[in-house]
Amino acid sequence: VVGAGRSDAGDGRPRVPWFVLGFLGAVAVRSAGLLDGAVLSGGDRLATGLLAAGMFALGTTVHLRTLTRGTGRLLVLAAASTVVAAGVSLSLVSVLL
Repeated sequence: VVGAGRSDAGDGRPRVPWFVLGFLGAVAVRSAGLLDGAVLSGGDRLATGLLAAGMFALGTTVHLRTLTRGTGRLLVLAAASTVVAAGVSLSLVSVLL
């Protein structure tokens, strides 16, 4: 893991990944109100697109042959967790809207 405070000497200091520092910087800039609404809207669209791309990439690493070779319990667990996640999401959307 590449991070701030990286030490090859093994001095025992905890390593902080660079993305954590970037996230804290983004929080500070957003909290200070330095960005225009149009920039924030564009950033929101970009974040949504990047999240969708990441989820797609994660999905492409699932091999269906591995799932079908596994036990039936694995498929039942995958189906049940999908149903629960979809149900909770739809319930929250209907309650909040």
